[in-house]
Amino acid sequence: MVRLKHTRRALLPVILVAAVLLPACGKPEASADADPMLAGAAVEEQETAEENEETVILEPAVPAGGVGRIMPVVVEQRDELICIDPGHGFRDPGTGADSFFPEGVYEREIAMQVSLLLDEALKARGFRTILTHDGETMPEGADLNWDGIFSAPYERPPYINNYIGPDYLVSIHVNAVGNPEKCGAMVFFDQNYYKLNDWNETAAAYIRDSIEEGVETTAVTQLVDSKEMEDASFAINRETKCASSLIEMGFCTNETDAENLQDPAWQKQMAEAIAEGIERFFDDLGQH
Repeated sequence: MVRLKHTRRALLPVILVAAVLLPACGKPEASADADPMLAGAAVEEQETAEENEETVILEPAVPAGGVGRIMPVVVEQRDELICIDPGHGFRDPGTGADSFFPEGVYEREIAMQVSLLLDEALKARGFRTILTHDGETMPEGADLNWDGIFSAPYERPPYINNYIGPDYLVSIHVNAVGNPEKCGAMVFFDQNYYKLNDWNETAAAYIRDSIEEGVETTAVTQLVDSKEMEDASFAINRETKCASSLIEMGFCTNETDAENLQDPAWQKQMAEAIAEGIERFFDDLGQH
């Protein structure tokens, strides 16, 4: 706490008298010949000044905003809009039965958790984002002519094409097969005449490479052209006009993959890796 002393000034006539009595420099000396009346007046003024001394108490200074503090990170906003599609949802649980998931855990929940983390990771990189659904609310404008729950494969592409029109689409899923030894992540793409550009394979390759670098996977992450694998022609890739990929993050029918898929730390690794791959692709695209 700061204390300041403020002394009221003596009257001007007294100051002038005192100035006359002082020698040219140095400390003033007492004089036996000094006028007693003048000396008495000076003493009286001195006592009055001491009585009028005031102590002013000031509150501690508060630093201006940002001074001495960590400034918030400023994210440079980008133009690209990324659509995130959490696989399945609503009454469609996806895979999970007869797997290493515990009872009540299905693909639907895992895909939503990773999609929300991916949404955060993309926004942190400056992308605009939109999810096709939040697992509870029907998206406005969706055509629900198929089953009324926005889960049939042919419901989402028209909604994405007509109401969203993103620069890139990524659909998040969990894999399952009868062989418990099968494991690892897979990134699917589908280049066809619907597409407005030829980014699909290149963008998917960036994501595959980023997963390989940033995620503890149980096998080498595969890049798959849907046309080259039986039963891999996914409507979300095939029927949408934007560049897109469908990511099978791992196999719930493999014990290690199933453990990873339920681990929040691993889910964050996966989300960050997908976001990093998308960012690298668009950064390099802008340089060409």
